[in-house]
Amino acid sequence: QARSGRPSDPAGRIYKDRWAIEQFFKVVKQHLGWSQYQTRSLVGAERHLCLVSLAHSLLTWVCLLWLDLRTLIHITFFRDQAC
Repeated sequence: QARSGRPSDPAGRIYKDRWAIEQFFKVVKQHLGWSQYQTRSLVGAERHLCLVSLAHSLLTWVCLLWLDLRTLIHITFFRDQAC
């Protein structure tokens, strides 16, 4: 691996990028209803994909905020205690 934490070979970079895409589709199919759309028009499918992507983005943002808040609380209240 290179110093930046990314794989140095092109195949490794492609695999790492592809893994994030696969994880996105797994989450939106299993938990956000992407696999359950019932539309016959392309416009309807595009709108559904936009709404599912928006839901995924908002949930990811909330999770990141929650993790930051938990870290801040831990640092503030438990900094004097030994780990």
